[in-house]
Amino acid sequence: MVEKETQQEGDWTNPTLLEVYESGENGKKLLLKHLLLECDIDHNSEGCEVGGYLVTDSTLTLYSYWVWAGDAPVSPYGARVQVFAPSPEGDLFLKDSRLYIENIHSDYISYYISSLTKDQEDTIGIRGQIFLHQKAKNQAERDLFRAYIRKVQKQYNGRFVYGKASDALLLEVRRFLKKEIAAATKGWEVYYGESSFGYRR
Repeated sequence: MVEKETQQEGDWTNPTLLEVYESGENGKKLLLKHLLLECDIDHNSEGCEVGGYLVTDSTLTLYSYWVWAGDAPVSPYGARVQVFAPSPEGDLFLKDSRLYIENIHSDYISYYISSLTKDQEDTIGIRGQIFLHQKAKNQAERDLFRAYIRKVQKQYNGRFVYGKASDALLLEVRRFLKKEIAAATKGWEVYYGESSFGYRR
């Protein structure tokens, strides 16, 4: 396993990546990449993706946490845990992936949707996120919610969980990445105050 920093123009911090290789007779083969840290500033907000990993004799578990603070709405908040295991061929296969994600601050959904064309809205599938926090009342609303779930499961490669399962997932990831999240969000509580969203110490 190799941790590697790469530079992308315009980023506030250089993304730090975990790269996992298989070593063989023909050299190294890249099996996967996992983002350990990337933060960005957008006008009056900041957002970070914080990651970590745990290696056992039989599995590699990857942790991801998305957090942001400020007034700009379009930045994800949530968590994911992915469990990989080695295959007989020497690759890694995904055994399980639990995900909870909000792609936009809930308070901004109606405003953000009003700025989109119908095609853009259908592509993003954002309207159904509302029903993470309120019960869908009819079939049309349930369809919007399912469309959002399908969209983010494909986007983030995970099995979406919500309710008590999402609370447990968020707590698990915050505990595992406590030091990393604290370092990435240092000073946010003071600087952003009440506008902080998804921020946890």
